Amino acid sequence: MLAERFFEAAIGALDAIGRMPGVGSLQAEALSGVAGLRMRRIPGFPCGWFYRVLDDSVDVVRLLADSQDLPMRVAEATPE
Repeated sequence: MLAERFFEAAIGALDAIGRMPGVGSLQAEALSGVAGLRMRRIPGFPCGWFYRVLDDSVDVVRLLADSQDLPMRVAEATPE
């Protein structure tokens, strides 16, 4: 079932972020203007997790599809 495959892939991507948070792409930072914003794709799906690495944790900002407007959506979800 598609929903189960998506769920497993999304959780797998979050697990990878938790193990090695620094490997996500910083291109999201340049596109959004949000300092330190990274993105990790969900394998097999047109979307990814957007997050920031903090001193003692990882702040997951949003899950976005490729077709969504990154700067607008991240600005809505990111505290100033």
